[in-house]
Amino acid sequence: MGKDALVPCTFIVLTLSMLAAGGAEIVVARNGCEVTFPDSWTVDKHPDANDAGGQLIIHAMNVVSSLGDNSSFKVHLIDHAAKDNDLRGFVDHQLINHYQLNNSKLVERAKTKLGDVDAYKVTIGPPQADKLVVYFILRGDKGYEIVVKPARDIDEKTAKEIDAIVKSFKLIEAK
Repeated sequence: MGKDALVPCTFIVLTLSMLAAGGAEIVVARNGCEVTFPDSWTVDKHPDANDAGGQLIIHAMNVVSSLGDNSSFKVHLIDHAAKDNDLRGFVDHQLINHYQLNNSKLVERAKTKLGDVDAYKVTIGPPQADKLVVYFILRGDKGYEIVVKPARDIDEKTAKEIDAIVKSFKLIEAK
């Protein structure tokens, strides 16, 4: 095989290697926040204006089994009238008025950061609901509620994708 025949073969091998190494990403920016999803996730281009948690601004899911069990990721935008910009007060308000009414069990509650933004991570679990991990962020009079519902039989790949999606969340200047 001559030199000229190796060039197209090398190009094909490199292209296939790049495609296998990582797919494209889907970046969604809405209402002052941005989230990046792997292209294996289905992103709702027009989420419902109102959802149980507030104004739904970002919604995506990944079906992980033939039974239709899926992992989902939602971001709600919530008007918060508190004048003191108190994140803990916002979290308490949401937990009392939204989650406790559903007879959900509070499993964990911890202060954390998403990027450089202060947040609260709350894990809510059975008996009455599927496991949810909710992150609360406050910016002025707007609250962001990031709701992650992992599939019941989540695989390692999807768990890593969810972790990367959550870490990709950032606040941006609203346009």
